[in-house]
Amino acid sequence: MNKFDIFISYRRDGGFEVADSIYQRLISSNYSAFLDIEQLNSGKFNTKLLDTIEGCKDFVLILPPHALDRCSDENDWVRLEIEQAMRTNKNIIPIMLRGFEWPNASELPETLRSLPNYNGIAANHEVYSENIERLKNKFLISKPISWKIRYKRHLLTLLFVAIALIAAIGIMNIGRDDEAKQDSDEYIRVCKDYTSAIMLDYLNMDANFALMEDAKEAWDEFLNSYGTFNKSQLTQEFNDTIERYRGALYEPNTAFVSEADMDILYKEYPYDEDFKVAEILSQSYYEEIVDFLDKLALFANSEQPVKAKITMDKHYTSLKSSMLFNYCTILAICSTMPKDVEPIIESAISKVHTPTGISIGQERKAYELLLEQYNNSIADDNKDIETQVDNVGSKANTLEKIDQQIDEVGAYFEKASKPYNEAMNYTIGSSDDFASAWQKICVASTSIYEYCRAVQLLDELFELSYAESQKANIAHDQSPDGICSAEEYKRTKDESYKKLYVLLSQFEQYNFNNDTYISDYVNAAEIYYAGVAAGTLKPNVGLMVFSTLNDLQHPTFQVGDVIVEMNGRKIASADDFIAARGEGECPVKFMRVNDKGYMDKVSGVIPQDCAVTINVLPMYASL
Repeated sequence: MNKFDIFISYRRDGGFEVADSIYQRLISSNYSAFLDIEQLNSGKFNTKLLDTIEGCKDFVLILPPHALDRCSDENDWVRLEIEQAMRTNKNIIPIMLRGFEWPNASELPETLRSLPNYNGIAANHEVYSENIERLKNKFLISKPISWKIRYKRHLLTLLFVAIALIAAIGIMNIGRDDEAKQDSDEYIRVCKDYTSAIMLDYLNMDANFALMEDAKEAWDEFLNSYGTFNKSQLTQEFNDTIERYRGALYEPNTAFVSEADMDILYKEYPYDEDFKVAEILSQSYYEEIVDFLDKLALFANSEQPVKAKITMDKHYTSLKSSMLFNYCTILAICSTMPKDVEPIIESAISKVHTPTGISIGQERKAYELLLEQYNNSIADDNKDIETQVDNVGSKANTLEKIDQQIDEVGAYFEKASKPYNEAMNYTIGSSDDFASAWQKICVASTSIYEYCRAVQLLDELFELSYAESQKANIAHDQSPDGICSAEEYKRTKDESYKKLYVLLSQFEQYNFNNDTYISDYVNAAEIYYAGVAAGTLKPNVGLMVFSTLNDLQHPTFQVGDVIVEMNGRKIASADDFIAARGEGECPVKFMRVNDKGYMDKVSGVIPQDCAVTINVLPMYASL
């Protein structure tokens, strides 16, 4: 039975969705996790579940409301799983969903009374990203698996087998003496027994290959159905299928004959290393099949399994080459034995599922040449597979990128919310002076823009995420509107800018400097901010001309102009203005209210001999 690092136990009533969510997120992060399939709890599978728990490091227990009520029954499967985890000293992590309460100790079976003492996570029914991160970073002992490292380990094993075999069967290519000695009856008997045992083991390898073929066929059907059926249900059914194939695999048998018979073989057979290689072949191929099934489960639980199609097709081809490599190895061994073993081989071959096209009864040298060919083919396939696995793992899928953007914009939204909420309570009154009153306008304009932009971005990302999820048939816990609908967003934006216009009206009302031009530049400010709200003017730039020194007429600007560029430099602050002005002629770009009440974009030049000083106001503030 293949080992997993993390076992997830749950009640189907109220716990499946969360268990499945945790499982899929762990799998997508390359953890080795097993989801307990409650409907398969019967007979042999029960024993294998307990064996899986014994082999794991972490035991994640999903606890919806009343999850432990049925544990009074000695045969309750959740109770049996918990008891096995406690008995084998696993790292038990309770995930307590909304509404779950620990029963009194007296209400629990004696074997479970220490369960409430385990440190766990109190979560809502939905498992949010932060809870998953807490689980991974603070609670799990297990670490993600690097498929690259794992596959290299497998490749090294395979190469060791190849090198050992080729060394064993190729050394000087010395067979028996030209005048072959007469084989003893005892040696012939042992060779027959050994051939029967190794061919039976090959038939087990062949049966495992047939299971792998079935799994590959199920994988192809899974990919064909992906995008048509419910992703969660489809993946769960595929996981169930893979688990059944794992449970049906024939485990290798390395003891082909008795030790006494092996002594006879070692005395008579010319290549002692053949027997060691045969033992390695059996175990290695079993691990190759398990590795293939593991990859199928891993990629099936990824967000975009179709990306792994080429990789798994190549892996399937590699397994077939490896099977033929094993077959040639056994024939090379048997070709070195007396001809009496050939009927045993023929009988076994008649039951082989995998067609080989390789005849028996050839000289050992012929099998050596085939072995070199298959070994080269396997090495090339493995190199391609490793590259493809790396490529699949290196490409972040669309949904992951969107989720990352949602997290980033969510932080931006949280940052913008506080000043926005404060600005919505601003008023300008007699206690303010000119500077503080205008500062409120700048802070309000900035916070309104930042907040509305954050809401808009989040809504766009939620809508995009929802659309991508629908394409992939992935359950989505957000509506396509995200934070608010389009109508709600427009209403919020309109009301926010109305608040800004109220502040401008109050500023004009109090006219702190008894300014005769105040109506001109307040009106220009309202038109400017309305243009920003409509998306026709750029935000976070511009200085507004509100007066000139001694009321002199400026050769280029007039009150109410919004300067946006000087000497090719964007202008957003007084420091920008001073740094850009320089000496001599200065090309400028600005906006000016036209006769129809809109802002026109205007270009001009401040002459070199300009002696008129202008006074400007910022349009935005740094939050």
